[in-house]
Amino acid sequence: MIDRVLLKILVSDRAAFERFYRIFSQLRWPEPIKIVGDCIIAYYQKYTDTDKISRDELRTYFDRKYPVHHLREHVFRIIDEVYSAEINESLQRDAIKGVIQRSCAAELSEAAMQVLQGHLDHFDKFEAILSTYRTLIEETEEEADPFYSESLAEMYPEESAESGLSWPLKAFEEALGPLCGSTSGHIFARPETGKTSMAIYLMVHWVQQIDGYVLWCNNEESRKKMRTRLMCSMLNMTQDELLADRERNQALFEDRGGERVLLYDQAHMMLSDIEALIKEYQPRIVVIDIADKVHFVGEEKFDNVMRLQRLYALYRELCKTYEIDLLTLGQASADADGKRYLEFAWMDHSKTGKAAELDWICGIGKDPNAAREDVRYLHFCKNKLTGRHSKHVVTIDPRRCVFYDV
Repeated sequence: MIDRVLLKILVSDRAAFERFYRIFSQLRWPEPIKIVGDCIIAYYQKYTDTDKISRDELRTYFDRKYPVHHLREHVFRIIDEVYSAEINESLQRDAIKGVIQRSCAAELSEAAMQVLQGHLDHFDKFEAILSTYRTLIEETEEEADPFYSESLAEMYPEESAESGLSWPLKAFEEALGPLCGSTSGHIFARPETGKTSMAIYLMVHWVQQIDGYVLWCNNEESRKKMRTRLMCSMLNMTQDELLADRERNQALFEDRGGERVLLYDQAHMMLSDIEALIKEYQPRIVVIDIADKVHFVGEEKFDNVMRLQRLYALYRELCKTYEIDLLTLGQASADADGKRYLEFAWMDHSKTGKAAELDWICGIGKDPNAAREDVRYLHFCKNKLTGRHSKHVVTIDPRRCVFYDV
């Protein structure tokens, strides 16, 4: 009955659904339970003003979603059992822990069986399963205090409006102000315009202001190329200049904090792996290039529109949970070809709802007919931080991966 108790938690209160939805979506269920859970999820996503779901509403929604289903009577019986379940806070916590433990145990058992059959590559799955288990258990055990009541000293331990991180370009400084934590920004552009170069240039500036780490998650270009560009930007050198005195330049790179930019390079990147790295290294800034390509457990049940909306909601949760500033990178649609100041609607997948989870969005444009090839045009087309939707002109030195204000 543990699974029924968890479903009762989800239908009884949207706030509880928002808190425990991720736990449900990441676990494996028997087909009838999964059908009921999917109906609950789809109902809340469709009817956004709904605070809870009644028994009749859930039964009716199932009938509309599945007019003919071979498990209809079984599903209806489960729905009745869900609404008959009695729960309290202790039972709620035990139920959630129970389903997490049961699901993770089943996954570990399956992985172990594959190893015993000679599939040694399944060894890698053990740590991923255990990492997910630990994360979900920690979320369950958090005592949710409904009120935020930190003192001024707790909120502003350094008592400084200047405690946020600065930007290397006036364009960003004037548009966004200092980075003070728990923000989510996005830079988009057409290929070969300079979005990755901009991210590298920003990281080089940020890491020299902090004692901790900047985590750079790359799933786009080769790690060797990316690390070389990072070094060029840090030392303001071309690649030829960088390689002319390797030992000296390596020492300079390390002295300026370059090794504290942690380059995590994976073609197939999981959000759970990124979160595990955040927990372990506690970076101040996280950069993800390309953000749309990151995967998460349970994404197969969503179409691409809903997958991206959920993915960026999870990014937002990371920002709030770990108080990091997150910078995601993405593509611009073909509408942005040859345009100087990119519009919000030209961001790839702009209509998926992912933009709602972002605090600021900056498009980088390039005019092929401009007199100078190195000119780039910045448009802050969304800005919840200061409200300034400003436009700026900068130049780029692509060989050094450096930008300049104009």
